Amino acid sequence: MKASIVFLGDYLKVDLYSISVIGEDGVLETNEFEKFSTLMNKNGGRDLKQFKEIEILIKEITDYTGANEKNFRSEGLFSAIPNNSYTFWDSDGIFHYGQRQYCIRVSNEILILLNGCSKTAQNPMDCPNCRAPFIFAKSVAIAFYDALNVNKTIYLEDRYIIDTNQSEDENIEDIILII
Repeated sequence: MKASIVFLGDYLKVDLYSISVIGEDGVLETNEFEKFSTLMNKNGGRDLKQFKEIEILIKEITDYTGANEKNFRSEGLFSAIPNNSYTFWDSDGIFHYGQRQYCIRVSNEILILLNGCSKTAQNPMDCPNCRAPFIFAKSVAIAFYDALNVNKTIYLEDRYIIDTNQSEDENIEDIILII
């Protein structure tokens, strides 16, 4: 599977990116963050309320705090919003563990938003809502760090992700990850 890094916006403290899978026809699918947003809006109820809280947390990161490590919960190679100290008022920690917005915190100034889930089991691999987004986030993180560290095909310049093989005419969507 191939995916492209997609630029979402340049904010005061953080530049936001997401990932779009490249279909067999070569066309970019909807980015992962937008897929999560659409699903939570469609589900409504608790999912929509918690997603709105996550949007507020993302706004705090982009406009006030930056992508500092303290704002995230570690999931190994990738991270999740909210951090460990945040509790959703309508999650009991028994049958519902709150939403997770999976992401790759590249630096204090660069954040790649992935998909997410409404967590109904302690272990995301045991949760039918989280298993696929969790596995995908891990695969994207491996592909991203492989391209960044091993293959040297992308590097960070100030607040931007740059493809070393990219001409000046091309944009960020031309950075392809093999997942």
